Amino acid sequence: MNFLSSELSRILDPTWWEAAAVLVIAVLLAGGRWLGVRWRVPGLARALYGSERRAMIAVGLISLSVAAVCTAIRAQGPRVHDEFSYVLAADTFAHGRLTNPTHPMWKHFETMHVLMRPTMQSKYPPAQGLALAAGQALTGHRVTGVWVSFALACMALYWCLRPWTPRRWAFFGALLPCLRFGTGLYYRDNHWTYWASSYWGGAVALLGGCLVLGAALRMLQGKAGRKESLLLGLGLSVLAASRPWEGLALAVPLLLVLTWRLGKGGGLAALGRHLGPALATAALFLCALAFYNFRVTGSPIKLPYQAYMEQYDVVPVFRFQDFRPEPVYGNEQMRQYHLKFQTGLAAIQLRGVGLVLEDVRSLAAFLLGRPLSGAALLGLLFWRNRRLPLLIALLATAGASHALTLINPFWPHYFAPQVPLVVLLALRGLRVMHVWQVQGRRPGAYLANAIVIATIGALIVSATLRARTTDKKWDPYSARLQAIVERLLAEPGDDLILVRYASNHFVHTEWVYNLSDIDEQPIVWARDLGPGKNEDLLEYFRDRQVWLLEADERPPRMAPYQTSEAPGAR
Repeated sequence: MNFLSSELSRILDPTWWEAAAVLVIAVLLAGGRWLGVRWRVPGLARALYGSERRAMIAVGLISLSVAAVCTAIRAQGPRVHDEFSYVLAADTFAHGRLTNPTHPMWKHFETMHVLMRPTMQSKYPPAQGLALAAGQALTGHRVTGVWVSFALACMALYWCLRPWTPRRWAFFGALLPCLRFGTGLYYRDNHWTYWASSYWGGAVALLGGCLVLGAALRMLQGKAGRKESLLLGLGLSVLAASRPWEGLALAVPLLLVLTWRLGKGGGLAALGRHLGPALATAALFLCALAFYNFRVTGSPIKLPYQAYMEQYDVVPVFRFQDFRPEPVYGNEQMRQYHLKFQTGLAAIQLRGVGLVLEDVRSLAAFLLGRPLSGAALLGLLFWRNRRLPLLIALLATAGASHALTLINPFWPHYFAPQVPLVVLLALRGLRVMHVWQVQGRRPGAYLANAIVIATIGALIVSATLRARTTDKKWDPYSARLQAIVERLLAEPGDDLILVRYASNHFVHTEWVYNLSDIDEQPIVWARDLGPGKNEDLLEYFRDRQVWLLEADERPPRMAPYQTSEAPGAR
């Protein structure tokens, strides 16, 4: 029965249907041509990419609209640990603070991916939190920060692709995040929707990668000035503040090639002229990042991520590092997450090459799907360009950097800085396909056009299907959490919820997350550490109604907390 279920799931994989649709559309296009029908790009599409400025504006508006529609289709707040951590960072920044003082009752608030000492802040780099904070401060909704960062990333992708490909192909490539991987509507698991409509990230790092790659390629072509150098420095800064390890895998090879090429052509004067503004911009940002580290961890060279690892993690970041001794955890959920879940993942990742190849397969399915992956392979095999070895080297460096890491499973947003390279190969493959001739005819043009049409059509079909489906893992959890919040906010007074978990608790459905100013929240979420350890917490929040939430009951059961030390019910 399990075998039948897995085979059915494979057959119903949307990427198979997309590949079949490409063949059907190609046959229809070829048949229409044989009957004398001339297929043309719609006039509206030609008008949209008719000039550089119109193309950029159109990409921005389309991607902004698609992100908003995706949010409407799968309206949701934060779900996974990372998102709650980013929300804490966003709320901190939106209130004009870089970090928060450790709460006196911090042991009851310890939770995944949140640093509690020496200050309370997200363990992650600040870029995604800043994007969410901008949305929160300007519109009152964090998700608008996601939309804007997604739109900026798509516009930067168009700018990055333009030196390599004609305007109409760059326009299609810039919309690929909207049509495919930005929305994730092809996938049954709602985790895959995070690029355009959730708090988990991807778009910010994509923006940084596009700026770095686009500026560097223009410099290598000798078409760059001060503006491109400043954009290179800005892109390096965005990568350092979003995905520093993966950003290094992209930036270091490019900077080495730029240094060699510019120094060879013009010496130190040319290096200073071309790279000076970029390095000055990046250096200024690194000083700001060092100050941020100092405020959060007490040291300008210690990242919040490092401080969190020292306190909680057993699994190291890299394969060549030793596992750490087990620390003393303040609650069982943190222990289960770091000892059981993460060590289990590390054991899987130690399988080595086979797992890396599986990650490549899943990444190709996520970014491109089968038809566009085939086009990317054509671009890799048949693209005659002296810059191709550099692109291949950048992809190989990204793969090597991923192979060195150990702590996490592979998520596509880890690869966000290198996404422009994959999109570029897919576009070049489509162009190779489009100009292929056999006896004066171009049969590949039908297939290339069919891939474009099917990619656009699949978005509409997938969005319609996804709007009518339910995520059995996350939707009930989100709905129950929201129902409790709405119920308590509708009543007068402030509340303290002590969360109690069963021994078989699923560590990814976590309830204990708070914003930056815990004491001012109308609802405070805390861990039930037992009657003896709860006394100080109950005294500290003595003016609040205290509830006990048994989170693993079905449905979760919440009732007034019964203890002689508890304050009186309102």
